[in-house]
Amino acid sequence: ITNPTAYNFHIQNAVLDIVNSDLFVATDGDDNNSGLTSAEPLQTIALALRLVESDSLNPKTVHVAAGVYDNHLNNQIYPLTLKSFTNLSGAEMETTFLQNDYINNMIYIDNVHNTVVENFTLHHPNQDRADFLGIMFSNKVTFRNFIGEDAVITGDDGICTVYFYPVDELLMENVTLRNNVGRVGAGLVCPRGNGTFRNCVFDNN
Repeated sequence: ITNPTAYNFHIQNAVLDIVNSDLFVATDGDDNNSGLTSAEPLQTIALALRLVESDSLNPKTVHVAAGVYDNHLNNQIYPLTLKSFTNLSGAEMETTFLQNDYINNMIYIDNVHNTVVENFTLHHPNQDRADFLGIMFSNKVTFRNFIGEDAVITGDDGICTVYFYPVDELLMENVTLRNNVGRVGAGLVCPRGNGTFRNCVFDNN
Protein backbone atom coordinates (compact mmCIF):
# COMPACT_ATOMS: atom_id res chain seq x y z
CA ILE A 1 0.00 0.00 0.00
CA THR A 2 1.69 3.18 -1.19
CA ASN A 3 -0.97 5.55 0.14
CA PRO A 4 -2.59 4.21 3.32
CA THR A 5 -5.01 7.17 3.56
CA ALA A 6 -6.69 6.04 0.33
CA TYR A 7 -8.15 2.94 1.96
CA ASN A 8 -10.91 2.48 4.52
CA PHE A 9 -11.33 -0.83 6.35
CA HIS A 10 -14.60 -1.70 8.10
CA ILE A 11 -14.21 -4.74 10.37
CA GLN A 12 -17.70 -5.98 11.13
CA ASN A 13 -16.92 -9.31 12.76
CA ALA A 14 -14.09 -10.67 14.86
CA VAL A 15 -12.88 -14.24 15.11
CA LEU A 16 -13.07 -13.92 18.90
CA ASP A 17 -15.08 -11.39 20.85
CA ILE A 18 -13.07 -10.32 23.90
CA VAL A 19 -14.92 -10.70 27.21
CA ASN A 20 -14.69 -7.99 29.86
CA SER A 21 -15.30 -10.38 32.77
CA ASP A 22 -13.76 -13.20 34.77
CA LEU A 23 -14.17 -16.54 33.02
CA PHE A 24 -14.69 -20.09 34.30
CA VAL A 25 -13.34 -23.40 32.99
CA ALA A 26 -14.12 -27.01 33.94
CA THR A 27 -13.16 -30.40 32.50
CA ASP A 28 -16.84 -31.08 31.71
CA GLY A 29 -17.43 -27.60 30.30
CA ASP A 30 -18.18 -26.68 26.71
CA ASP A 31 -16.41 -24.09 24.57
CA ASN A 32 -19.82 -23.09 23.22
CA ASN A 33 -20.80 -21.91 26.71
CA SER A 34 -20.41 -18.30 27.75
CA GLY A 35 -17.89 -19.13 30.49
CA LEU A 36 -19.27 -16.25 32.55
CA THR A 37 -20.26 -18.40 35.53
CA SER A 38 -19.16 -21.66 37.12
CA ALA A 39 -22.54 -23.10 36.07
CA GLU A 40 -21.74 -22.47 32.38
CA PRO A 41 -17.97 -23.06 32.09
CA LEU A 42 -15.78 -23.31 29.05
CA GLN A 43 -13.79 -26.51 28.58
CA THR A 44 -10.40 -25.35 27.31
CA ILE A 45 -8.18 -23.08 29.35
CA ALA A 46 -6.47 -21.77 26.20
CA LEU A 47 -9.73 -20.39 24.82
CA ALA A 48 -10.58 -18.68 28.10
CA LEU A 49 -7.17 -17.01 28.17
CA ARG A 50 -7.65 -15.75 24.61
CA LEU A 51 -11.13 -14.42 25.34
CA VAL A 52 -10.47 -12.65 28.64
CA GLU A 53 -9.78 -8.93 28.36
CA SER A 54 -6.54 -7.32 29.49
CA ASP A 55 -7.55 -4.32 31.61
CA SER A 56 -5.02 -2.51 33.80
CA LEU A 57 -7.82 -0.82 35.80
CA ASN A 58 -9.77 -4.03 36.40
CA PRO A 59 -7.59 -7.18 36.08
CA LYS A 60 -9.43 -10.35 35.17
CA THR A 61 -9.06 -13.97 36.31
CA VAL A 62 -9.66 -17.27 34.55
CA HIS A 63 -10.93 -19.65 37.25
CA VAL A 64 -10.13 -23.33 36.64
CA ALA A 65 -12.16 -25.97 38.48
CA ALA A 66 -10.53 -29.06 40.01
CA GLY A 67 -9.65 -31.85 37.57
CA VAL A 68 -7.05 -33.09 35.08
CA TYR A 69 -6.64 -30.83 32.04
CA ASP A 70 -5.09 -32.99 29.33
CA ASN A 71 -4.75 -33.02 25.53
CA HIS A 72 -6.44 -36.38 25.19
CA LEU A 73 -8.95 -36.31 28.03
CA ASN A 74 -10.60 -32.96 27.37
CA ASN A 75 -9.07 -31.28 24.33
CA GLN A 76 -6.69 -28.94 26.12
CA ILE A 77 -4.29 -26.92 23.95
CA TYR A 78 -0.78 -26.08 25.16
CA PRO A 79 1.15 -23.94 25.67
CA LEU A 80 -1.10 -21.68 27.71
CA THR A 81 -0.33 -18.01 27.07
CA LEU A 82 -1.34 -15.12 29.31
CA LYS A 83 -1.93 -11.43 28.72
CA SER A 84 -0.91 -8.57 30.96
CA PHE A 85 -3.31 -7.86 33.82
CA THR A 86 -4.87 -11.32 33.62
CA ASN A 87 -4.58 -14.14 36.14
CA LEU A 88 -4.94 -17.92 35.94
CA SER A 89 -6.22 -19.55 39.12
CA GLY A 90 -6.84 -23.23 39.80
CA ALA A 91 -9.14 -24.50 42.53
CA GLU A 92 -6.28 -25.97 44.63
CA MET A 93 -2.81 -27.09 43.69
CA GLU A 94 -3.49 -30.63 45.01
CA THR A 95 -6.62 -31.05 42.87
CA THR A 96 -6.03 -29.03 39.68
CA PHE A 97 -3.63 -30.71 37.25
CA LEU A 98 -2.23 -29.50 33.93
CA GLN A 99 -0.96 -32.40 31.86
CA ASN A 100 0.64 -32.19 28.42
CA ASP A 101 2.51 -34.60 26.18
CA TYR A 102 2.72 -32.71 22.88
CA ILE A 103 4.41 -29.31 23.12
CA ASN A 104 7.42 -28.44 25.24
CA ASN A 105 6.18 -25.34 27.11
CA MET A 106 3.04 -25.84 29.15
CA ILE A 107 2.80 -22.18 30.17
CA TYR A 108 4.53 -19.55 28.05
CA ILE A 109 4.58 -15.88 29.02
CA ASP A 110 6.24 -13.40 26.66
CA ASN A 111 6.31 -9.60 27.07
CA VAL A 112 3.68 -9.68 29.81
CA HIS A 113 3.41 -7.83 33.10
CA ASN A 114 1.19 -7.94 36.18
CA THR A 115 0.00 -11.51 35.96
CA VAL A 116 -0.51 -14.30 38.52
CA VAL A 117 -0.60 -18.08 38.02
CA GLU A 118 -1.64 -20.05 41.10
CA ASN A 119 -2.94 -23.33 42.48
CA PHE A 120 -1.78 -25.92 39.94
CA THR A 121 0.22 -29.13 39.68
CA LEU A 122 1.96 -29.68 36.33
CA HIS A 123 2.77 -33.11 34.91
CA HIS A 124 4.59 -33.79 31.65
CA PRO A 125 4.38 -37.50 30.74
CA ASN A 126 6.30 -37.12 27.47
CA GLN A 127 9.83 -38.41 28.03
CA ASP A 128 11.46 -36.21 25.39
CA ARG A 129 10.21 -32.63 25.70
CA ALA A 130 9.32 -30.62 28.75
CA ASP A 131 9.71 -27.03 29.97
CA PHE A 132 6.83 -26.50 32.36
CA LEU A 133 7.27 -22.73 32.29
CA GLY A 134 8.91 -20.41 29.80
CA ILE A 135 8.89 -16.73 30.78
CA MET A 136 10.51 -14.14 28.52
CA PHE A 137 10.90 -10.34 28.66
CA SER A 138 8.25 -9.89 31.35
CA ASN A 139 7.87 -8.25 34.74
CA LYS A 140 5.73 -8.50 37.86
CA VAL A 141 4.94 -12.16 37.25
CA THR A 142 3.82 -14.29 40.22
CA PHE A 143 3.64 -18.07 40.59
CA ARG A 144 1.96 -19.19 43.80
CA ASN A 145 0.94 -22.61 45.18
CA PHE A 146 2.49 -24.49 42.31
CA ILE A 147 4.06 -27.94 41.77
CA GLY A 148 6.09 -29.04 38.74
CA GLU A 149 7.11 -32.69 38.92
CA ASP A 150 8.26 -35.84 37.13
CA ALA A 151 9.47 -34.31 33.87
CA VAL A 152 12.21 -36.10 31.93
CA ILE A 153 13.87 -33.94 29.28
CA THR A 154 16.11 -35.81 26.85
CA GLY A 155 15.50 -34.16 23.47
CA ASP A 156 16.94 -31.02 21.94
CA ASP A 157 13.67 -29.09 22.25
CA GLY A 158 13.74 -28.87 26.04
CA ILE A 159 16.58 -27.96 28.38
CA CYS A 160 14.96 -27.26 31.73
CA THR A 161 11.67 -27.41 33.58
CA VAL A 162 11.43 -23.69 34.39
CA TYR A 163 13.17 -20.97 32.37
CA PHE A 164 13.11 -17.21 32.97
CA TYR A 165 14.93 -14.69 30.75
CA PRO A 166 14.88 -11.83 31.47
CA VAL A 167 12.22 -11.35 34.14
CA ASP A 168 12.01 -8.49 36.62
CA GLU A 169 10.08 -8.56 39.90
CA LEU A 170 9.39 -12.26 39.68
CA LEU A 171 7.69 -13.75 42.73
CA MET A 172 7.63 -17.50 43.35
CA GLU A 173 5.73 -18.38 46.51
CA ASN A 174 5.05 -21.88 47.82
CA VAL A 175 6.45 -23.46 44.64
CA THR A 176 7.84 -27.01 44.51
CA LEU A 177 9.92 -28.41 41.63
CA ARG A 178 10.72 -32.07 42.27
CA ASN A 179 11.86 -35.27 40.59
CA ASN A 180 12.68 -33.62 37.27
CA VAL A 181 15.54 -34.60 34.93
CA GLY A 182 16.97 -32.22 32.32
CA ARG A 183 19.95 -31.65 30.04
CA VAL A 184 20.85 -28.21 31.43
CA GLY A 185 18.71 -27.30 34.42
CA ALA A 186 16.18 -29.81 35.72
CA GLY A 187 14.93 -27.34 38.31
CA LEU A 188 15.23 -23.65 37.49
CA VAL A 189 17.27 -21.65 34.98
CA CYS A 190 17.25 -17.87 35.30
CA PRO A 191 20.29 -16.36 33.56
CA ARG A 192 19.08 -12.80 33.86
CA GLY A 193 16.51 -10.98 35.98
CA ASN A 194 15.51 -10.53 39.59
CA GLY A 195 12.90 -11.89 41.91
CA THR A 196 11.83 -13.19 45.29
CA PHE A 197 11.43 -16.83 46.36
CA ARG A 198 9.31 -17.62 49.42
CA ASN A 199 8.73 -21.07 50.86
CA CYS A 200 9.99 -22.82 47.71
CA VAL A 201 11.34 -26.37 47.48
CA PHE A 202 13.71 -27.69 44.78
CA ASP A 203 14.10 -31.40 45.44
CA ASN A 204 15.74 -34.29 43.58
CA ASN A 205 16.18 -32.47 40.27
